[in-house]
Amino acid sequence: MRAVARCNVLVWLWFAAALTVASGLVDRCLAAVPQPESRSAAATLRRYRIEPSTAGVLQVLRQWQPNAEGRGRIARLVRELGSASYETREAASQQLAALGTLAEAALREATQSDDMEVAFRARRLLADGRQGQAEELLAAALEWLRQSPSPQATPLLLDLLPVVPDAFHQPACEALWAAVGPDDALRLRQAVGDGRTVVRCAAIPALELAAGAAAVSDLEPLLRDGEETVRLAAVRALLDRLPQPSLAALLGLLDARDPGVREQAAWLLQQVSGIPSVAGPPVDFAATTQRWKDWAGSGAARHPQPLGPKRLQATRYGTILLELFADEAAGIAKTYRQLQYETNVGGAATVTHGVLRLDGNRPDGDQRLCATAQKLLGVPVFPRRFQIKVALGGESQASGLWHAGVSVGNARLLFHPGLNGGQFRVERVDNHQVIMANMPMSFTPATDVLHEMTIDVAQNDDGSVRFEVLVADGAKSGKQFRCSVTASGKDVGAMGRIGLERSGQPGGAALFAALSIRHADAK
Repeated sequence: MRAVARCNVLVWLWFAAALTVASGLVDRCLAAVPQPESRSAAATLRRYRIEPSTAGVLQVLRQWQPNAEGRGRIARLVRELGSASYETREAASQQLAALGTLAEAALREATQSDDMEVAFRARRLLADGRQGQAEELLAAALEWLRQSPSPQATPLLLDLLPVVPDAFHQPACEALWAAVGPDDALRLRQAVGDGRTVVRCAAIPALELAAGAAAVSDLEPLLRDGEETVRLAAVRALLDRLPQPSLAALLGLLDARDPGVREQAAWLLQQVSGIPSVAGPPVDFAATTQRWKDWAGSGAARHPQPLGPKRLQATRYGTILLELFADEAAGIAKTYRQLQYETNVGGAATVTHGVLRLDGNRPDGDQRLCATAQKLLGVPVFPRRFQIKVALGGESQASGLWHAGVSVGNARLLFHPGLNGGQFRVERVDNHQVIMANMPMSFTPATDVLHEMTIDVAQNDDGSVRFEVLVADGAKSGKQFRCSVTASGKDVGAMGRIGLERSGQPGGAALFAALSIRHADAK
């Protein structure tokens, strides 16, 4: 169960890779004053017996500092796995489990111990789902700090950026930007000159927030820095204060090697220029780039509308939806954020530790959590070309009698977790009529593991729909399954709904994490 229980890491990894913020979070990303605490973050902290307070969350962050004391504590706990006292062994196991990734290297080494008890417990801890606890706790602490900023957190957050997993860089930045004040200016100027890019990119906007206009002379040269991510950070800091040189830097970043940098620059240009309209879908990227260049050379760009806090959102151009399942939900009977729950077998969905769970303890039938074009875009159907990504899998009970998948309109693309070869197929949602018969996958999708599925959707001129599917083995074998299938417009119907689906007989639960929907033409 380790891969599923550590899904909170996957959620934040997706967050870092996408470099975007779910629409429900964007307006909160730069709280300048303390806001009401995040209920989910506070609940997570309390679940681990951490008081939701500045002192409590700083205690969590300090656990990630790579100091001798922390390493010594882990080494002592590993030794205690072989204690003659059962109580001591159990206590050491529990504390190491709570440390999660922090203790992983020491536990891997301990699996080779001559002490059979130490080796056995180390292997069990590495396979135990509780290894994701440290990451879940870190995510909750950063979210709480973002909502309830404290100047005490500034130096600690700067120190932690180089050592926490990449997945946590953006949440740490948001917590830092919310916390900084004038007294932090000196330290932030030093951090801007740090040799580590991750620290510089966090400190550049932070210095502007802390020092205001006094930071401009320090930051303006960075608009021409040799690193793309540093130039983007400088644009975020200076876009409202130095619009013309910032716009020139943004136009240059449209040719960035890193697609994440390129698409964030494009999003900023869309916001500041109004091209294309935020209410409408993006058009061809090359054509839009030329429109941005024409706009930048016109009089309309001389006094662009200030973006304020929006300039610091790490949002990609073309994102329709990014749902990270970060908010815990004990029973979803109708809606979850922007998604709606549908079922013909009763029951409710749940979200725990970043994973959506569609319970399999139900009669034969369908369960789905779905997004609608009307809700997300204000139009009846999704665009003719778009891309879906989601991590999905399922539990082991009754493998082969049920399946997990994704629906687009009335077409459902699915596989059977735990069944030999997965038996991928496409069928209609309304009557289960087969559109493409079972096809063996290049690997067996292991149960209790999340496999990443990417679906590129394109509607043809005759109304038919082509699905290009890629499923990557979440068990880390490196294997991938690819297929292309074209379904008639009659089978697919109106592409107004995208669903995360469990269908079939009673058995294991279907599991989903980190859903994204993007305009294909924005790439």
